[in-house]
Amino acid sequence: MFSAICRRLTYANVAMTLALVFAMSGGAFAAGKYLITSTKQISPKVLKSLQGKAGAPGAQGPAGPQGPAGAGGPAGKEGPAGKEGPVGKGEKGEKGETGPAGTTGFTETLPSGKSLKGDWRIEYSAPSAFSVNSTSISFGIPLKSAPTVHYIRPDGKEPVYNGAMGVEKEELVPASSACQGSVASPTAASGNLCIYAAEEENADQNPFGGELMFPVVLPGTERFNLFASAPQHAADRYGFSLVTASKTEGVVQVLGTWAVTAE
Repeated sequence: MFSAICRRLTYANVAMTLALVFAMSGGAFAAGKYLITSTKQISPKVLKSLQGKAGAPGAQGPAGPQGPAGAGGPAGKEGPAGKEGPVGKGEKGEKGETGPAGTTGFTETLPSGKSLKGDWRIEYSAPSAFSVNSTSISFGIPLKSAPTVHYIRPDGKEPVYNGAMGVEKEELVPASSACQGSVASPTAASGNLCIYAAEEENADQNPFGGELMFPVVLPGTERFNLFASAPQHAADRYGFSLVTASKTEGVVQVLGTWAVTAE
């Protein structure tokens, strides 16, 4: 068999076989060396000429679902104050009615129907029974005329004096209709002075301000007082006075409030 092959070998057959082998191996070598596997192997100028033009943008897709709210950011710095705006001008209102005439700050006499109020007090240590003491109150604003005086005891009764020749009998009657106030809220009707007693301790009170000379006790339970002056002299346009006498030795205390209303 080998001898048969040898007989067929010629120079031409061997040359052609070698040529075929070299052709195949050289092509594979060339293919492995010159095969382009990356754009880096191509010249930028060539690569630019090979690139095609950008196509038209595609249609916008539907919006995705809204994501969760993010955390609040830090407060920003306070901005500068803005310029003051123009002052507005409202419409002029209607003219109001003329008010009543007022009184001046100074008045020579207390106006009619107007009242003054205040406190009064007599307090002293009596060395013996029938020790006398007094107090005087000024109105501050004079009245046009002297008021009618009323003295209201703590029990709400008003003493009335009747008699002749300076001996005056004391009678207690309900408070006058001109004095319907109280120690806490003194009032007086027009032309009247109402003196309200809150307390009479160890006092034989002479509310009208006449000088108490001495008490006169007659048979029975009635009490009489002797005065050196008439009751109407207890008050005038400028004020009033109160006189009291002790029943026994010791502390005497009488006090209360008053109100006077101009006629």
